[in-house]
Amino acid sequence: TGMPEPEKLGPPYPIVLAHGFFGTDNFAGLDFATYFFNVKDHLNKQGEMNVYTPAVDPFNSSDYRGDQLIAHIEKILKETGHAKVNIIGHSQGGLDARAVAHKRPDLVASVVTVATPHYGAPVADVVLQLVDDPLYQDVLNELLKLIGAPLYDDLGNETDVFKALYLFSQPGINEFNASHPNQPGVYYAS
Repeated sequence: TGMPEPEKLGPPYPIVLAHGFFGTDNFAGLDFATYFFNVKDHLNKQGEMNVYTPAVDPFNSSDYRGDQLIAHIEKILKETGHAKVNIIGHSQGGLDARAVAHKRPDLVASVVTVATPHYGAPVADVVLQLVDDPLYQDVLNELLKLIGAPLYDDLGNETDVFKALYLFSQPGINEFNASHPNQPGVYYAS
């Protein structure tokens, strides 16, 4: 049609709060117990009115969760008219934020991580050694789906706690760090 794209809004950019492993916006599906308890309200009182808490798969790799987060961010940017977002990620949400910034640096002004296992979590290596048999992994995944389904309405067939545990293991986090370097133009803080 020849119509130019509307100018995108600059800073202050919307804030996206990215939850960690086993989390969603409403923690465990409870309306009164949000994952980011009072954080959104506090930011609103400080003048930050565009604060979002999108939910991603509670049990999966950060690349999978990051792709889900990208879809949420694209909707947020369309809704607000801004060019980018600032992502604050807690725990695995920080790795998700890094995955988003690596794949789509054009959408991200900054990544701030809180209590993120950038160097892995030793307990993941222990758990993976204990349940080395794929049969145990299948049984545990099915158990988590049974337990999680009533808690998380969006828990799908793709969820896999062992993808997240592998990510937190030394081999997994080393692969993630090597394949997700910081991107020029994105501010990183932890």
